[in-house]
Amino acid sequence: NDARLMQQLLQVDLMVGLALAVHVGSFLVPVDSDEFERTRWSSGFTEKIAYSMGGVYFCCTLLWVTVTVCIKVPLYIIRLRAMGRSERRKSWFVSVGESVLSICRDTFFMWRLALLCFCGVALFQRHFWIFSFLLLDFFCQNSLLATVLLAIKAPFGSLLMTFLGAALVTNVYAAIGFHWFREEFGQYCEPNIVTCTQNILYQGTRNGIIG
Repeated sequence: NDARLMQQLLQVDLMVGLALAVHVGSFLVPVDSDEFERTRWSSGFTEKIAYSMGGVYFCCTLLWVTVTVCIKVPLYIIRLRAMGRSERRKSWFVSVGESVLSICRDTFFMWRLALLCFCGVALFQRHFWIFSFLLLDFFCQNSLLATVLLAIKAPFGSLLMTFLGAALVTNVYAAIGFHWFREEFGQYCEPNIVTCTQNILYQGTRNGIIG
């Protein structure tokens, strides 16, 4: 029953996070006159809804993290004692610290903690655009999207080397253009070769030349 309730809590988080992201995308508008706040809500009512859903998400995530710690810390200490690894001289605080560190090695737990931090910053620091990050939880809770993420992660080294190779070739191309064809390149290659490389990468990727 406890596992089922924890899973239901995760599903509530997922749905509230989706609703928050949609709400932010629909009702958060830019502000040009204020130097401190670049965005604002379209009305006071939409701001109250955002605070309400953000509070629900923060409380649910905080509850999940707290319950997980309260369950796993004693279990870890009991397991250590059963394995004979705990010494009598070892203080209770040291045992708790070791158990907390073991929990921090859990990727799923750390992801929930990161989501809690995202929501806290958005809610208490009024950076409401960060609520959009909560959509990334779908990659963690949906097995199909997790498979897609793993498919990207597997060839990540090859993709990184491909980008590095493209950057190196572009830098050589920019050096040639900077020296011989600076007038044809115009303002994109006036300052130096590094700026020229950056502009070629940006414009080439934007216009579909690189890829």
